Amino acid sequence: MKRRRNTKNTKGLFKSLYVKLVTVFSAVLIFITACLGAVVAKNTANYLTDSKLDEMKSAVDAISYLMVQYVKSDEYGKVHDGEISPDSDYYMLRSRMATCYELLETDIFISDAKGNVIMSFPLLPNEEDYIITDTVYFEDGFESRFLYQNGTYSFINPDQYYPCFRTSEFLVDYGDYHGFYSEEESDYLTVSKRIASYQEENVETFGAVIMSFPMPELAEARNEITAYFIIATLIAIVLEMVIMMFVTRIITRPLEKLKVGAGEIAGGNFKIQIEKTTQDEVGELVDAFNTAAKSLDNLDTVRNDFIANVSHELRTPMTSIKGFVEAIMDGIIPEEKQHEYLKKVHREICRMNDLVNDLLDWARLSAGQGNFQMSNFDLNRVVVTVVSNLEALIMQKNINMVIDFEEDKHMVYGDSRSIERVLINLISNAVKFTPENGEITVKVCHEYDKVRVYVSDTGIGMTESEMELIFERFYKADKSRSSEKKSTGLGLPIVKKILQNHGQNISVSSKPGEGSCFTFTLEGKRFDE
Repeated sequence: MKRRRNTKNTKGLFKSLYVKLVTVFSAVLIFITACLGAVVAKNTANYLTDSKLDEMKSAVDAISYLMVQYVKSDEYGKVHDGEISPDSDYYMLRSRMATCYELLETDIFISDAKGNVIMSFPLLPNEEDYIITDTVYFEDGFESRFLYQNGTYSFINPDQYYPCFRTSEFLVDYGDYHGFYSEEESDYLTVSKRIASYQEENVETFGAVIMSFPMPELAEARNEITAYFIIATLIAIVLEMVIMMFVTRIITRPLEKLKVGAGEIAGGNFKIQIEKTTQDEVGELVDAFNTAAKSLDNLDTVRNDFIANVSHELRTPMTSIKGFVEAIMDGIIPEEKQHEYLKKVHREICRMNDLVNDLLDWARLSAGQGNFQMSNFDLNRVVVTVVSNLEALIMQKNINMVIDFEEDKHMVYGDSRSIERVLINLISNAVKFTPENGEITVKVCHEYDKVRVYVSDTGIGMTESEMELIFERFYKADKSRSSEKKSTGLGLPIVKKILQNHGQNISVSSKPGEGSCFTFTLEGKRFDE
C-alpha cells in the first residue's frame, strides 16, 4: 500500500505572506551568494595565477639579464671553488636564483643553446654551490628526467628549451611542460625565455631560463581565500536573514491586522479601526482601510436610516390610502366629500411616485445611463426658470431671493434638463432649511475656462459630521431641524452623480446657525458645437 505524503500543512504554511517573503528573500540571497562565491573563486584563481605569472616573468627576466652579464664576464667558464666575491657576476646570479627559489618556490633551470643544464636551483647532483651555506638539491630520482652524458645533464625533449629561442617574448605553459613533469600528479605553470645579448642588429643567444611552479600551490591558496570568503559570507547570510525576518515581520504585521479587520467587516463590524505603525505604503494601506471602514460604517448607518425612512414614507401613505378607499367603499364618507378624499389619495400616491422615481433615477445614474443630451446653453436662463417655478414656495416663507449674474449670459456645455434638476434640488433645499424672512443667493461667475455656481442661504446650517454624510445615499438631515419631512435622502446624491457624469464636482461649506453654501462648476461653452 502506497503512502501519500501529507502536503496539507506545507501548503498551508506557504499561504502565509511572511513565510513566502522570508523564503523568497532567503532563496534570492543564497542564489546571489552562490553566484558571488563562484565569481570570487574564479577571479581569485585568475588573480593568483596572473600574479604568480607576473612574479615569475620578473624573476626570469632578472636571471636572464644576470646570466648575460656573467657570460660576458671573465669569470665564465672558470672553475669556482673557495671564496667568491659578492661583487662577482657569478655570485649575484647564484644569489638571485636562490632568492627566487625561496620567495617563489619554483624550479629554476638555465640551459645553453644545446639544452645542456648549466645551472639549476635546487641543484642537480653534478652541481656544487660555494655561495649558499645550506645547499638545496632536487629529490633523488629527479635527474632521471634529463639525459646525462659526460657529466652534464641535458633536456631530453627539444620543446622544453628550443621554442623560446625563436622569440624574444616569454613562453608560458600550463601542464606537464612537454613531458618534463609527466611523473607528477599535478600540472605546472612554466615560464621560459631565451638568454640573449642584443648589440645593434646582432642577436647572440646563449641559452634559456626555465622556471616552473606547481599549480596545486595556487589552488591551495585559492581554496584558503575561498574558505575565508565562505565563512564570512555565511556569517553575513545569518545576520541578513535575522534582519530580514525582523523587517519582514514589521511589514507583514499590519497586513495580518488588515486580514483580521477584513474578517470583522465581512462579519458586519464596520467600526473596526487598524492602528497605523508605519509611514510607508503599508501605512497608507492602513489609512485607506480605516477610511473605507469608516465609510462603510457611515453607509450602514445611512442604509438603516433609509430603510426606516422609506418604510415610514411608504407605510404612512399606503395606510392612509387604504383607510380612505375602505371608507369610501363602506359608504362611511358622504358622496359629496369623496372627491376631497380622492384628492388626498392622489397626493399620497404622488409622494410614493416621487420616491420610486428618485430610486430609479439614482440607479440609472449609477449605471451610467443618464441619457444626457449635451449642448451649449445659457445657464442664466435656467437659473431664472428654476427660481420662477419655485416662486410660490419662496414667497410662502417670505424669503429674500438674490440672483447675482456676473454677465448677462453664461454659456456652458452640458445637459440643460439635468442641470435644471440640480438647481431645483439645491434651491428647494435652501428654502427648506431657511427660516422665514431669511435670504437665499444664487451667484454665477466665470472661473478660468469654467463657470462656477454658488447657492447659499442663511438657514440653520450643518455640523461637520452632517457635511461628511450629506452626499451619501439615503441620508436625511435631522427632521427635527426642518419643517419639511418629505425628503427621501436621494436628492443631493443624485445632484452629485449628475455633476460627476458631467466631469465636475460639488462641495459644501456650512456652520450651524450661519447657513450653508453649495458650489459647483460646469464646463464653459464648446466652440465645436
